Amino acid sequence: MQVIYIDSFFIINLMVNYLLIAATAKLSAIRVRRMRFLLAAATGAAYAVVTALPHAPEFIGSMPVRIAFGVLLALIAFGGERNFGRLTIILFALSACFAGASLLVGSVSFKSVLLTVAAAYAVITCVFRFTDSRKARASPRTVTLKISLNGSQCAVTVLNDSGNGLRDPKDGTIMPILNYGAVKSLFSANTRRILESVLSPAEKFYALAAAPPRFRLIPYNAVGVSGGLLLAAKADGISGAESLWFAISPNEINAYGGII
Repeated sequence: MQVIYIDSFFIINLMVNYLLIAATAKLSAIRVRRMRFLLAAATGAAYAVVTALPHAPEFIGSMPVRIAFGVLLALIAFGGERNFGRLTIILFALSACFAGASLLVGSVSFKSVLLTVAAAYAVITCVFRFTDSRKARASPRTVTLKISLNGSQCAVTVLNDSGNGLRDPKDGTIMPILNYGAVKSLFSANTRRILESVLSPAEKFYALAAAPPRFRLIPYNAVGVSGGLLLAAKADGISGAESLWFAISPNEINAYGGII
């Protein structure tokens, strides 16, 4: 008779599920949401424990139910992401690759299984960092963004900087950081007066609270700056960028119009 220790079985499945979900996020270059990933991993581990119980109904472990739980895990981890279907397929593919891991519980130690999956995760991360760096070298050095706002339009040539990690806190999309001088023509005279003042970003935000367009404060970190705030505005349209929001840098950050 095969003996399975529920606690060890749950922990192993939790770790394996989390690493598979995190690997899916790495492969798709989306924001890592640790608490959501942990909740999804725990849900999958609980399901694995139920299927291992001696008196569990047979249909619990059937293929349709397994697929349904896989989709549920994807919803918990990646619900709301733009490419949810693609993320789900990648998660299923990775799970298929490592499907044998949970079957090794009876013959291989917890440490061996965890190290195997962790090593696979490390390999996947290294491979995709390498491919990302190749894509960065192959991608154009500059990108021209066409921005429209309240009937005004402008074209801004920005540096395609892979080091730009400024993301929209709501949806995780990369947010361009644009020099104020490159986009000031989009704003009204009253808005420009406030943006060009010596007020702090927070003070400018409150001064602009009643003025179009909508503004937000975005937290950021940079070399030599442990934390700060950038004022961001929402455009009516931006071609060449993921987000409609763009951060406004009061100082010129490069010789171009900004970075993306």
